[in-house]
Amino acid sequence: MNTLLELLSLRKFAAKTLTFLIIATGVFIAIGLPMAEKPRYDMMSGNITTSYPGATALDIESNITSKIEKELLLKVSVIFIPQTFVIPSF
Repeated sequence: MNTLLELLSLRKFAAKTLTFLIIATGVFIAIGLPMAEKPRYDMMSGNITTSYPGATALDIESNITSKIEKELLLKVSVIFIPQTFVIPSF
């Protein structure tokens, strides 16, 4: 390790070349990585399940379902949104 440091301190061209190789390798690897913020996927259908204990169907419709539908309808590819309310009995 000391030999490498001595070589880089005495020969500026070697230091610049090593620096360029490290940066080029980093750029090459960064280009090949997938983008985590916007993953690519094809989903033909989806299912959203919510739990709102003690709420009536009207509460669920006004507070949850309508907001989800509003966001989904902004997407061009959404064609049909069926609704099902299940009120569990305890």
